[in-house]
Amino acid sequence: MNARRMLAVFLGIVLVSAAFGAEPSAKAPRVGLYDTGASSAEPLGGDAVAKREGWTLVAQGETPGSYKGDAILANRLVTVALRKGAAGAEIYSGSAVPRAVLMPITGGAKSKISSIKATANDRGGVAVEACFEGGATVAFELKPALPFVRAKPAGEGVTVRVEAPSRFGVLPDFFADDMVIDARAIPVDKTEVPGENFFMNMIGDGEAIVTIIWDKGGDDIGLTLSGQDDARVITGVDIPVGKDGNVWACVLERKGVWHSVEVPAGQKKAMDLAWEIPFEAKWKGSFMREDHTTDSWGFEYNPGKRSRWSGVVGGYNLPCWIDGKDKLTAHIEPPHKFTPRGSKGMDIRGPFVLYPIERTEKTPVEDFTVVDLMRNSLGTGPCEYIMDVAGQGSTDKGIYTCSVEAVLPLFFEADKQKDERVFLESMLEQVQVFVKTIQDRANAYVDFHDEMLKWLGEQKAAHAEFAEFIGGMEELTKKIGGRKASGAPRVAQLVEPLKKAVTGDDMHVNYHGSVRSIAGIGLSQDNQVARARLAVKVLRRQATIAMALDPKVTPVAKEIRERTRKILRGAVGHEMR
Repeated sequence: MNARRMLAVFLGIVLVSAAFGAEPSAKAPRVGLYDTGASSAEPLGGDAVAKREGWTLVAQGETPGSYKGDAILANRLVTVALRKGAAGAEIYSGSAVPRAVLMPITGGAKSKISSIKATANDRGGVAVEACFEGGATVAFELKPALPFVRAKPAGEGVTVRVEAPSRFGVLPDFFADDMVIDARAIPVDKTEVPGENFFMNMIGDGEAIVTIIWDKGGDDIGLTLSGQDDARVITGVDIPVGKDGNVWACVLERKGVWHSVEVPAGQKKAMDLAWEIPFEAKWKGSFMREDHTTDSWGFEYNPGKRSRWSGVVGGYNLPCWIDGKDKLTAHIEPPHKFTPRGSKGMDIRGPFVLYPIERTEKTPVEDFTVVDLMRNSLGTGPCEYIMDVAGQGSTDKGIYTCSVEAVLPLFFEADKQKDERVFLESMLEQVQVFVKTIQDRANAYVDFHDEMLKWLGEQKAAHAEFAEFIGGMEELTKKIGGRKASGAPRVAQLVEPLKKAVTGDDMHVNYHGSVRSIAGIGLSQDNQVARARLAVKVLRRQATIAMALDPKVTPVAKEIRERTRKILRGAVGHEMR
């Protein structure tokens, strides 16, 4: 089967359940510090981690400065082993399976743990400070009932690496489409991707996700890759940590925590996914296209009719949904209608990534979603800032033009317009507010189009070596459109005779024709902002993947991402799908 002609679909759900990682002993604390009694030259086996034979639980309140064996931090969800001579903290899931290694990188190379001393050991958590031969010092902390370990390196300019080999990596984008990294599609062994404080490693065949969160990374994160063909994987994620910065490595484990399936390119029929949904949550999914970009969608539960409308393409079918009551079943149908006209290499090829952004009222209290992880690690305030919640939301002002078209003629036909004069006059005022709001938003995109083309021209002149890449960015920018919207003055002209007709001063107005014209102007502007938003999202995701495929273009690509983020903020309702 040709991988470039197929769509790989994989589903990830961030889940922690009490069913995994049960305490090995009824006497074991919610979080504890252990001494293994004898140091191990090799990573600990699963049986050793599960049984803890020969381990000594350090009494709460005691913070030893040395250990007979190796230091262990453990709660019911995560075990962290710090062995003398190891490259870093070795992280095990609740089922005692090794999942990741968390380590400092000094001078571009790994080092070894030379000494360990405890700094905290109580009911609120345990922590140790590990010194490495290269001179780095990292504090590792584990709290009860949370599925992650925190690493805090001392000093500035330290890079923290998380090694959790995986074919797929996901970098969620809360403004546009997620970035899905398929190691098999990245030809270089070292590259960079945008530093958005969050990265997900999809582990094994669907049994675990290692999620990395950081708070003060100053630069984009680095990826190392190795292997050939089907054996190619992302081997490490490097996070440059700023002053007083932290990195959290979260281990999430359950059968079916993510899922993959191959679907032939050009597939247009709906497919059931052979995957059992662990629980309900708000899920987000991303189709990958031939150009390595993604197209992200939200799943709906039991949507009934799948038909939807967008200013981009008009009517379309929801491409991913979940139905059922006692047994939930997930379905996909690639969204071919959302391929921008004139684009090349935009056929669906996979993968399709799915994970829960936020909990719903049916999400069990003990389970974690992506936003839960961010809030529990970063804190609510920083989490909201990174996600830019205010900027993601959509705003509606006034009354839709289609509502006026549907409602106003009914009053005239019933000869009730004078009786409802106050209501109708308010409606006519509010429809003008709506049209002006959409006009302003459309023109903001036009201004962005003009400014971006000017800036790209300057970059092309300054960086001849990036001419091909920048030329591609210019072509995508042109799809935003440079024609200013001007619907508000025309709608104001159409509203004036309608106002007179409402008061009874002019009963000969063609109210059907007037409201149809108003609705037509509204539809035209709605389509303009929807098309502009899609074009900006395509520009943003193309710049993102370009960084991974060719790290040399990173400075220009990063600025494009920042500029697109700003224009995508503060959307109006009709530009969102």
